[in-house]
Amino acid sequence: MDIKTFVFKTINLFTDTIGLLIFGNVVYLTIKYKDLHTLCHILLGLYSLSQACSKVVLLPSYILYVLQSTIPTYVCVLIALIPRALMMGTFTFMVAIGIDRMLGICFPFWYIQNKSKLYRILLVGTPFLYPLYYLYLMIQDLPNNSPSNCLLNYVNVFNTLFPIICVIFTLFCYLIILLKAIFGKDPIDNDQILLYWNFATIFSSLITIIEVISLFITRFVLKKIN
Repeated sequence: MDIKTFVFKTINLFTDTIGLLIFGNVVYLTIKYKDLHTLCHILLGLYSLSQACSKVVLLPSYILYVLQSTIPTYVCVLIALIPRALMMGTFTFMVAIGIDRMLGICFPFWYIQNKSKLYRILLVGTPFLYPLYYLYLMIQDLPNNSPSNCLLNYVNVFNTLFPIICVIFTLFCYLIILLKAIFGKDPIDNDQILLYWNFATIFSSLITIIEVISLFITRFVLKKIN
């Protein structure tokens, strides 16, 4: 066992465990409190669920690495099927949150008064399409009986480019929000507190994007190591 790889994987597992507790708590609070059942909070809850799943999927491969062992690929698929598919919602729900915040700040009257059910359905339902596609790819591996370390890899052009597109589009949404906060005049309230709130929203969202990019890079490095 390579000690450097072991240390890297252990540190990564430790940080992922902290992330799992944090995002898991967000999911719990979103479900528990009815005040958090607004569209924005539901999207944040689903995003947190995706992030929590992204922390869970590392555990099987870590255990197999420590034991210096493998298991059949189909067993890995069965173990990781749901959490790994939901993990891909990290990218799509990030976009949905960006769109929702952008529309809320740029069109506040419409956002407060006239949000349609179709808007809610599209913003909550559409992000599940990419996880469903990833689920389909994983199901194709169920007949596979070859030994595996559970670092399941489904690389194709779409899976490579789509997360990058999601990050870029989300950054674009927050750029629009930033420009609106700096140069726009809010039609409801021109108080400076609202401006500071917009900046706080942008900052927290950019931190989220950085975390997603770090997750993407970490998974890539782990694949290279193995």
